[in-house]
Amino acid sequence: MLIAPVGALPQTAGRDDAVVRFTLLCLAARRQADPGRVAELRELAHSGEVDWEDCQALAETEKLEPLLFAFLAGQGVLPGPVEARWRLAYRRNAARNALVFHELAHVLRQLAGARVPAILLKGAALALTVYEKPALRPMADLDLLLHPADVPDALEALQAEGYAMSLPELGLVNALEYTNEFLLSRPGGAEIPVELHWGLFNSPFYGHEALEAWLWESTLPAQPVEGVSLPPRIFRPEAQILHLCGHLALHHAGEGLLWLNDIAEVTYHYREQIDWRILLEQAQAADLVLPLQQVLPRVAEGWQAPIPAEALAALSALQPSPVEARVFGGMSTGQRSVASEVWSGLAGLGGTAARLRYLAAKLLPSAAYMRQRYRIRNAALLPLYYPYRWLLGVRSALSVMAKPRNQKG
Repeated sequence: MLIAPVGALPQTAGRDDAVVRFTLLCLAARRQADPGRVAELRELAHSGEVDWEDCQALAETEKLEPLLFAFLAGQGVLPGPVEARWRLAYRRNAARNALVFHELAHVLRQLAGARVPAILLKGAALALTVYEKPALRPMADLDLLLHPADVPDALEALQAEGYAMSLPELGLVNALEYTNEFLLSRPGGAEIPVELHWGLFNSPFYGHEALEAWLWESTLPAQPVEGVSLPPRIFRPEAQILHLCGHLALHHAGEGLLWLNDIAEVTYHYREQIDWRILLEQAQAADLVLPLQQVLPRVAEGWQAPIPAEALAALSALQPSPVEARVFGGMSTGQRSVASEVWSGLAGLGGTAARLRYLAAKLLPSAAYMRQRYRIRNAALLPLYYPYRWLLGVRSALSVMAKPRNQKG
């Protein structure tokens, strides 16, 4: 009987443990080039323990169908209907990703014309490098990292091409200081959102210049994108792991099999190149110790990722700063509320004046944003929606405060 490490099991309420175990074993075996592991998977698949309907649901929810199909097709592991369904998902994702990379080429050309350098992030960066085929990695959108000073020029260049920007809650100036991204889309296009980032994490705490400087120094070229003269830049493996662990822990409460698999893929692909000492030093300097401590042991255990034992021991010995602990507590909750978002933002800012400016920006967003957010049709009613917004925030805060007591009861 095959047993998956307990620490690697995701929090999937109502999921059959055998299904989760089978899925994790597939993800771990995919990179190990061991025929014996496929035989073990075949044995488990035919043991009657795996609920295939539940397995399909898990694979669809976690966006793993293309990856599992590519690994298991023709291996005598999957029932015929499951293999056929996952084959269709693989082909659909291949077609979707072709559109995504076409859109990426268009965006990169506009940014190059505006002389705006960019770093390709997350799904698209990984699909071009650590996954054998771009079709294996589903992508919902495109993420690009820019220098903060280049964001206005990038917006101007893309808006001239018909991209529309979602109105920022805090306005352009405050958004650049307190948030980390703008979302754009091209009406009538392929409905592929473009996220322009100037910071990796949605907290003013992580907007410091030292982290930005190191990230821009830690890049390398990806594979060329058709229609673009120069290949896009992506993070070196140390920066890639730091970003992916931080994104997973801070923005997704540490849950998501595809995102965990991304990190495992990076460790396998760059196993001979990763400088674990540099990674841990930067985690300490950037106050990203807790995301690595939460994520990397799970990847090492559940995916048998090639993370040296001495690196895991050194990681375990690191002590997060008190400020990191406060910010992490506010950002890493499963369902982030407005109150927890504001609290984590305040916790990451130093000085009363900075905190008051941030609080004012959150309490008094622009009139344009308020009209869009609350669908206000009568301009005379606009002033009334600000107290309404504050009451919603108070209710959210009270709900967060009451939640631990309710859980205990």
